[in-house]
Amino acid sequence: MQTTEGGQQPSTSLTRGFARLAETATARRFGLAMPVCALTFLAALIAASKLAPGLPGLAIIIAILLGIVIGFLGLGFAVRSRIRAMREAMALAERNREKAEESNRAKTRFLAAMSHEIRTPMNGVLGMVGLMLETHLTPEQKNYAMAADSSGRALLSIIDEILDTSKIESGRLDLDDHPFNLAGLVESVTELLAPRAHAKGIEIACHVSQNCAPVVRGDELRLRQVLLNLAGNAIKFTESGGVTITVDGAAGDPGRTRFELRDTGIGMSQDELGRVFEEFVQAGRDTVRRFGGTGLGLPIARKLVRLMGGDLCVTSQPGGGTTFSFAIALPSDSAEQKPAETPLAGRHYELAIPSAQVAQCMEATLKDMGASVDLLDSPEALREALLRKKRDDAAALICDAHYAAMLTGWKSRNSKTAPAGKQVWLLLHPEERRQLRPLLSFPMAGYLIKPVRRSTLLRQLTARDDQTIDEAVSDLRRLAQAARPQKRLAVLLAEDNPVSALLARTMLEKAGHQVTHVTSGTAAISRIASGMQPDLIIMDIEMPECDGLEAARRIRDLEAQSGAPRIPILALTASALGDGRSQCLAAGMDAHLTKPFDRQDLEESIHNILSRANAA
Repeated sequence: MQTTEGGQQPSTSLTRGFARLAETATARRFGLAMPVCALTFLAALIAASKLAPGLPGLAIIIAILLGIVIGFLGLGFAVRSRIRAMREAMALAERNREKAEESNRAKTRFLAAMSHEIRTPMNGVLGMVGLMLETHLTPEQKNYAMAADSSGRALLSIIDEILDTSKIESGRLDLDDHPFNLAGLVESVTELLAPRAHAKGIEIACHVSQNCAPVVRGDELRLRQVLLNLAGNAIKFTESGGVTITVDGAAGDPGRTRFELRDTGIGMSQDELGRVFEEFVQAGRDTVRRFGGTGLGLPIARKLVRLMGGDLCVTSQPGGGTTFSFAIALPSDSAEQKPAETPLAGRHYELAIPSAQVAQCMEATLKDMGASVDLLDSPEALREALLRKKRDDAAALICDAHYAAMLTGWKSRNSKTAPAGKQVWLLLHPEERRQLRPLLSFPMAGYLIKPVRRSTLLRQLTARDDQTIDEAVSDLRRLAQAARPQKRLAVLLAEDNPVSALLARTMLEKAGHQVTHVTSGTAAISRIASGMQPDLIIMDIEMPECDGLEAARRIRDLEAQSGAPRIPILALTASALGDGRSQCLAAGMDAHLTKPFDRQDLEESIHNILSRANAA
């Protein structure tokens, strides 16, 4: 349930407020009743003395007692009235609390229903388009299919943003706390978005400072979501240049980590900056027409950052790019602070990289590892560096594929030199490897794929020349060979949706597996009860007669009664709510896969679940 800043539930705070109000009103009524009592007593005394001055003192005493009784009767009535009002207020608060909780439960049910109803057909659309792209298509057909895939994924992104907003508002979003590799997280985000950036002709790069602990504690999933949201938004609004993600310790606050995302995009005016975090609000109309979007990504990112104890800030100017930054607490997972390693100390490198984003991040990474760096900012400077012959005096060179023609000439002049005049590494996009394959042989020292991970850079730069060439050739061979499963599996697929079943079955059979398909949990239970022993069960959660959770529980009961080996169960769910995984595990399933998924997602899930089963 959602809580207030002080940690109290809204209904509890409301009840206590009514109680304090009632207590205050009662005190006021009591304070009013006492003067009334005194005045009544005085009036009785005056009346008695005027009406019967000769009466004995007993009459006066009776009048006094009568005044006191009247005063206390008035006080009692006031107290009873206020207590009754207080009880009614508390009962009203309790009814309001129950209504609020029921509203939250209804919203959760609505989210689950909408997630399932939307994601199930989206799974069919994206999955079938993915399978179509694996067939032999004409260039025109391939363009159409890729456009459909891109549109479907854009729609899925919008659905995810709306669901995330609803989950945050309903208080359904909780933060995890577990250790994760900070540099690995940032580098994986950069790698994931690199194809989108490269398709637009821009670059994306990252740098995680050595000042940051390698392993930290926090919510890796939500931090990844924030970085993906901000960096993806930056790519969308950047048409030249690129995007940079930098991570460092927060200045003046050693307990916090600062993230900064800079782009060279269209920028924003002061008026647009004031509205950038409003939901369903974007910049000007022209921007919406050119770039699209829901206007939900940045508000969601800000809410997540605030949940993690920080705040999302933005600076920008029209035509001058935009910078988003935030600082959050990510404590080190290790009590021991190890000194920064400098494995490249004493080495010198020259960088011929036209992209300022890539050059700056690589320069910072090399310097973190102890190397000295020179940036070659022109073709003439690169030409002079390549002409330096003496290996001992020449720095190693990392050269972008932008200068491929110049490198081809250098390679032809040094192809018979052993060793070559200097070590040269080629920096290129993944899709350029086939095109530039002739450049990867001797005397080239090796190649680096954008975006470059720190570990990959260090391994390449410290390996022997012949070893790096062998690795390059081996990588190319792996590219030419499609990954095939080590073992053909017997799979029991329980899925009632015809399109989802066709998709999953086709993916499994293309991977070489044998598939038995049933359309309900009851049918899956019957197959296991009759003695079927598949290598894997893939089961949808939402099915008629008997859903996937109940079917999994009954299958586990059958295994326990018969002593049969435990069959790994992979759940298929269209729910985007965070409790889906816990429900699957509680029912006896081993893992879950959220729709929509592609062939790679399915194969990776199968590999992971079988690896854990074999290890057990």
